[in-house]
Amino acid sequence: KLGLAKTLYMQKNFGEAVAKLQAGDFDGAIAAFDALILKNPSLAEAQYNKGFAQYQKKDYAAAEITLKRALEVKSDYSDARVLLSNIFSAQGLKAKAVEVMSADAGGSDPKQLFNLGLALLNSGKNAEAAEAFAKVEKADPTHVEVQYYLGTAALNAGKTDECVARLEKYLSMDPKSEQNKATAQGLIAALKKK
Repeated sequence: KLGLAKTLYMQKNFGEAVAKLQAGDFDGAIAAFDALILKNPSLAEAQYNKGFAQYQKKDYAAAEITLKRALEVKSDYSDARVLLSNIFSAQGLKAKAVEVMSADAGGSDPKQLFNLGLALLNSGKNAEAAEAFAKVEKADPTHVEVQYYLGTAALNAGKTDECVARLEKYLSMDPKSEQNKATAQGLIAALKKK
């Protein structure tokens, strides 16, 4: 019975902590997640959400420590890895952002591979970024945004026909990013004129 009581307690308190986070009460959320972590230090999700609240407060140093703890508990926690990479990027630490996304060789998690590709792209490593995006496409052929980045990688490599094909495929997949959609349409129009 103690196990069930503890589980119900954790679920209730986790829900309340998430509600505070969603309401923008970051200090309240941090305190609530701290209470959960105190009772269950191996709850990586509580560590992640606490780190997210700290990130929202732009307390990057504290968020970095918290997210590293989440990854100690659950090394394959791609959401924690992505957020940690974003924290490094926000501070202009591009090499560290790439390093954290490269850990575990990027694994086969499409989300982690995609963010590794973005981190590499932001660091000016276009060829390595293209390799990461190709792995995303292989792991998740339905991933829409990866087509956009494979198209721009092809353009950077001087492969205009491949770029047009990738961007046309991207547009056919009903992308959500209006900015990328507009860029893709403009690039296709410009490249087809040549």
